[in-house]
Amino acid sequence: MSNKPMKMCLMVTLSFFLVSLSFMPISSGENTLEDISDLKERPILFGNYTDEGVKLEWNFSLSEERIRGFRIYRSLTACFKLLYHEVEGDSYEYLDEDVEKGRTYHYWITAMIQEEEESKFSEGLELWVEGQNVPLPPRNIEAFPGDEKVRLRWDKPLDCGVPQDDEMGHYILYREKEGTEISSVYPGNEAQSWLDEDLENGKEYTYRLKAQNIVGKSEPTEEVVFTPTADLPEPPRPENFRVFSGVNETELTWSAPNEDEDVVGYRIYKEGEPLKIVERDTTFYVDKDVNQGENYSYSIASMNVDGNESVTTRNVTVFVYPDAERPGSPSDLRAEGFDEKIKLTWDTPSDPKETVGFNIYRGEAEDDLKFLANVQDGYEFMDEDLENKRVYHYEVRAVDSNETLGQHSEMTHAVPLEEEKEEGISLWTVVGFVIIIAIAILSILTALKKREPKGPLDKIKKKK
Repeated sequence: MSNKPMKMCLMVTLSFFLVSLSFMPISSGENTLEDISDLKERPILFGNYTDEGVKLEWNFSLSEERIRGFRIYRSLTACFKLLYHEVEGDSYEYLDEDVEKGRTYHYWITAMIQEEEESKFSEGLELWVEGQNVPLPPRNIEAFPGDEKVRLRWDKPLDCGVPQDDEMGHYILYREKEGTEISSVYPGNEAQSWLDEDLENGKEYTYRLKAQNIVGKSEPTEEVVFTPTADLPEPPRPENFRVFSGVNETELTWSAPNEDEDVVGYRIYKEGEPLKIVERDTTFYVDKDVNQGENYSYSIASMNVDGNESVTTRNVTVFVYPDAERPGSPSDLRAEGFDEKIKLTWDTPSDPKETVGFNIYRGEAEDDLKFLANVQDGYEFMDEDLENKRVYHYEVRAVDSNETLGQHSEMTHAVPLEEEKEEGISLWTVVGFVIIIAIAILSILTALKKREPKGPLDKIKKKK
């Protein structure tokens, strides 16, 4: 066999391999910002309502070639932000046509700089779309049964459907007993709880809640079903109760007990005396009534709807140290969003002072961060079971061996997003293609070799 077919086969194989590589996703190295202060700048957002929808416009001081694009966040409340839309870097306006009359929308915007960096949020922009609407339904209704009574709790609607000057009228609470509607009650428009008494123990009760304004009624909440009982068990006490010394304050943290369905709140004790009652979804409290250089003792108990308390936790005493004796602040806090989770990483404080751990704080609003977790091993934390497209803000504080807190780190934020499948051919697919082609070429070469003359005798035979 001549070398020409062999060379042609090798060239075909090499060309196929190089073309295949062009389909592989190539990850670039991390981009370093020329000036980290760019991330501290805030875009300036403007907007107004038109007949076509909400018209948004903005500007940002950074040069256009450094801007990859902008992220628009929208919500029906100022309490949290939801990722709504992304625009290219050369665009500085957006028309939001997907709005309802009578709703109040809140907008924010950030600039995406280079590969993965994001600027701070603009100031929030609140816009009311002219018109009137029924309220959205109340949220998160819960029922806590007791002896011949029940306490209902709920969160207000995200939007009341009318201008703020015309507040929502009231709630309507529908009640059923053993499947038969018995009556309705009308809590006020500011109500978020209702104690229903004189019930019959052992009977099943069902409740639904609607909001109503001058236009009409909202959709109902989901039904809550319960049975009052006379022998409500004593609630279990909170777990992992800790007290940290802050700057002119103490921070109390705890975990809800494993079986907390009967827990309606927690009572905090200071120096053996009742200090504060907090709601059941709270596991964090800050006491600002303290002085540097003094000791303070705390404990906490769970409460049920009948007012019964669990056994209190052990007393925890903490000394409020002066500022000069505190650990340093963690540096370079970073947050990266994944599918339903966010990874936090940070660097060692400049002045560790026997740092033994870090407290992590999270909030859905920049001015409402609460204790999330204590990390004692390493400089990273994975926050899981989050809602995709929702913004979460974070801070971290160092903790020393005396439970003394350092200064807060700079705040950062991230958005968990559903992971997109990468387009293109993976490395293993390319390798598989190369192997298949190589096998095919070897098969061809083998076949060609069998067809070649084997020696002079074969050539003589062919001439005859």
